[in-house]
Amino acid sequence: MITVSHPYGSNPRRPYVLVGCHFQKFRTNHPNAFDYVMSELTTSHVYWQRRLHGLKATGDSTAPSVANLVDYLESDIQMLVRWHNRRIQKKADVRLDV
Repeated sequence: MITVSHPYGSNPRRPYVLVGCHFQKFRTNHPNAFDYVMSELTTSHVYWQRRLHGLKATGDSTAPSVANLVDYLESDIQMLVRWHNRRIQKKADVRLDV
């Protein structure tokens, strides 16, 4: 019988790394943090849209994966815009109550 040694033992938990802007709360003293994040996401979205257009034109097999990334970036941008607009509205409502 061959015994296999696992580096993490019998524990089912494994270390994972998340890459990107995942579930973060914008806590910063920098007044333009939202604008910076939106600029980075928008720049990335434009880049990947162009790349997707080129991949589709050549029939590249990676086009569906890139299309998923483009869709993800679009939904992330839309979600952040809605979040930001609600936040601004709440601040405006608080000012009206005073």
